Amino acid sequence: MSIPKPKYCGQDWLEMKPAEGGRICSKCEKTIVDFSKKKWKEIELIQQESNNTVCGMYSNKQLENWGKEVSRFNGLGRVAATASSLILMLTQLTSNEAIAQTTVEYPVEISDFSLHRADSINQSDTVNIIIKGTVWDEMGEPYPFCKIRVNNIADRTIAGAITDYDGRYHINLQLRKEELQTLRLEITEFGYEVEVVQLSSFHPEINFQDFNLTKGNEPEISVFYVPYPENARKVFRKERRQKRREERRLKRNR
Repeated sequence: MSIPKPKYCGQDWLEMKPAEGGRICSKCEKTIVDFSKKKWKEIELIQQESNNTVCGMYSNKQLENWGKEVSRFNGLGRVAATASSLILMLTQLTSNEAIAQTTVEYPVEISDFSLHRADSINQSDTVNIIIKGTVWDEMGEPYPFCKIRVNNIADRTIAGAITDYDGRYHINLQLRKEELQTLRLEITEFGYEVEVVQLSSFHPEINFQDFNLTKGNEPEISVFYVPYPENARKVFRKERRQKRREERRLKRNR
């Protein structure tokens, strides 16, 4: 899934009021997130979860290499990092007791059963529901790494899965019978229509449910970026010193 590049905004990051997670833009009152130190995977996850509505401050390298991971090392830093990696690798290879590499096999099941823990409800009232299927894109091809969520009536995700390379997924639910009436399967992928299937018609044991994604209208890009300040390092160091001094002052006054 690709995240559209944000539009340029001429607001000055340094003139914005600091806030948790970023700074407040005085023009639109939105929180502008500092993405300049984040990896692309982190940026992508945040924008996916917010349906690409988070404005941010990006470095020039991030904007020039949009959609790609930008290395934080250059020159001697890159050499040092490479040397450290080689030393670590050689150390691991010479150890007979090295921990075996763990590989993640898809489909991955993501569960949050804080409301449906088996030890907190009467076993005789519960049913085991297995849901499996395949997600296809608009071209009829398997759609990998797609998130399928099980949401309740309060729009809280209680379980879910991520499709494998062949678009397959698998979800295992243990819940009360009456809860099926309030749950739904949902796919919200950027650039596609939302797919929703109610679980009220599902039955205990195995249920097969495929999804055929439909391209939605290209969303209007309403997310912006502010340029990285030229003297940012100097300003940020000063702000950190001021913050530490304030923390020490508050600690002394307790």
